[in-house]
Amino acid sequence: MGICCTTVEIIPSTVLYTYYNEQVVISRGNPLNEKVDGIVIPTNSILQLDYELLNYETIELQKKAIIYLKHHRNLTPGDIFCTNSPKCPLIIFAVCPVYVDGTLGEPDYLKAAFNNALKQLIKEDKKNIVVSMDWNYPKLKYVKAVFNVIGKFLEEKTFNKITFFCNNTHIVFAIRKHLEKMIVQ
Repeated sequence: MGICCTTVEIIPSTVLYTYYNEQVVISRGNPLNEKVDGIVIPTNSILQLDYELLNYETIELQKKAIIYLKHHRNLTPGDIFCTNSPKCPLIIFAVCPVYVDGTLGEPDYLKAAFNNALKQLIKEDKKNIVVSMDWNYPKLKYVKAVFNVIGKFLEEKTFNKITFFCNNTHIVFAIRKHLEKMIVQ
């Protein structure tokens, strides 16, 4: 299947695209205000959780994630662990590498983490998903890595809606740049 990526609508806080015939939304704010049945949150071994998203959730969820990571130090980049909350039945923490300089396989570990998270979403038949994209990696390179993983899944599987939650304007710009480049191809 060829890449299908067209701009649908652009409004101040949300950008909509069709990507592999799926609705893709880039959004700022609180993704849990919508009906969501799966969330992927990048995290890493030094407990740099994505508090941008977690602050919208309950304190119990934050505590669960931190306690889990502290008691499961054997988690390595690429692993995932799951929990839930009153607002979302499945929250997946994708364990990503601590970024050093890009030479320690960080892109591969990041892809593995997102790959495993997407497999879990499909296994549990989740259709409306949120992917948090707030991180401290080089922006465009890692956006491409994540979208390559997502694109491979969308060639075979479908989701009703994918929302990329991001408050970092540089990453939002990188996502838009990547998707708009795909429109031209």
